[in-house]
Amino acid sequence: MALPQTTYDLSEKHQRTLNREQMEKLHPTRLLPVLGRAITNALKKHLGGLNASRANKLGGKRSNFYAACSRGTSYEVQPDGVTISVARIGYAQRYFGGTIKPVKAKALTIPVDPLAYGKDPRKMDLFVGQGRRAAFLALVNRSGDTRAAPRVMFLLLKKVTQKADPSVFLSEKAIAATVDDTINKRLSAPK
Repeated sequence: MALPQTTYDLSEKHQRTLNREQMEKLHPTRLLPVLGRAITNALKKHLGGLNASRANKLGGKRSNFYAACSRGTSYEVQPDGVTISVARIGYAQRYFGGTIKPVKAKALTIPVDPLAYGKDPRKMDLFVGQGRRAAFLALVNRSGDTRAAPRVMFLLLKKVTQKADPSVFLSEKAIAATVDDTINKRLSAPK
C-alpha cells in the first residue's frame, strides 16, 4: 500500500531572495517540527469536521470514529521530512479501501438496524434466518404477538468490500496551503 506523500521544496530562486536570518528560520531542524505540528493540527481539524458531518447512517448511537482518529493523530520528524500518523484501527481501511473477511468467526455481522449499531450480537437474544441474498440475525419477538415479523438486526456476510476514501486525509492542496501559511508566518515572525 502506498502511503500519501507530499513533497515541498523551496526553489533555489526563492532561497536566494531570503536573507541569512530568514534562512535560519527555515533550516530543517527548526522548520520540520513546526510543519509537523501545523499539518497535524490541520488534519485533526479535518477529522473533527468529518466526525461532525458523517454521523451513523443508521441513526443509532454514534461511535465518533473520526474524533478518535483525531486524538490518535501525531507527527514524527524524520531526517528528510515529517511523518504524520493516525493510530486508529480502521482508519487505513477507510483510506485505502479493500475487502474485509471474518477472522474469528464464520461471518461478519453487519448492523442494519439502529438498535444493533455498536452492539455485540452474541449478547443479544437473536435467531438466525435465511433471506434471498444473505443470512441474517433477527430479534426474537417477545411481545406475544405471533403475527409480528421478527426485526432483522444484522446481516451475516462472508466478506464486504469497502471503497477507498482518500477524503479522510488532507488533500495535497490543503497540505501545501498549510505549509505555505506556516512558512510565511515563520518568515514574518520576530526572531
